[in-house]
Amino acid sequence: MRVLLEYMIGGRVRFISHLDFMRAMQRTIRRAGIPIAYSEGFNPHPRLSFGLPLPVGVTSSAEYMDIILDGPMDTEEVRLRLNTHLPKGIVVTAAAEISPSAPSLMSLIRRADYRIILDTALPGLDSGIQLFLQQVEIPYDKPGKKGTSRINLRDSVFSLEPGEDATKEFLVSLKAGDSGSVKPEIIAGKVLEFTGAEGTVDTGLSIHRTGLYMYKGGQWVTPMMLKEG
Repeated sequence: MRVLLEYMIGGRVRFISHLDFMRAMQRTIRRAGIPIAYSEGFNPHPRLSFGLPLPVGVTSSAEYMDIILDGPMDTEEVRLRLNTHLPKGIVVTAAAEISPSAPSLMSLIRRADYRIILDTALPGLDSGIQLFLQQVEIPYDKPGKKGTSRINLRDSVFSLEPGEDATKEFLVSLKAGDSGSVKPEIIAGKVLEFTGAEGTVDTGLSIHRTGLYMYKGGQWVTPMMLKEG
């Protein structure tokens, strides 16, 4: 049985690495008594996988992972047991059974949305956003395991707009899961460059991931649409 989990991350948990988060989830599953399946071989591992890793320091409303169970279990019971044992700052908001043959979350997620908030008001923020959007090309040397590669930041952005307070926050929708994807703080830095206040990104910035999406049936939907039935 394969179960898809949607969860929130906030508080101090946002500062742990993705690897440490994976270990925390494995310990929680064991403590909760959830019958997770293990891989075969000399060094068996619990069968769980994650969607797009969350950058350190970023909070989120909707992250995703799936686990393979070694037998049937009510998905609501899975959710409740996990929430009883999870560290403060992590809450499972939904659980659903999905097909064992469904593609991996990592391969499906193609868009990530963020809300970026400045600690202090910046009257020129909206102008910086508009200048960013007017560019045809914004070169960026993206670091990688095989060295740096030159990409066009403008191509990495689906949408960019002011938030409720146009002087302190903005919303950005980014490509995810391919070579053209970039971290939200890179986009924030470029926007602030266009306002002439790029130094703000180093000291007064908070980032919240508002959603992850896959493209299915001609529209953007959350991975919870993989739910069977």
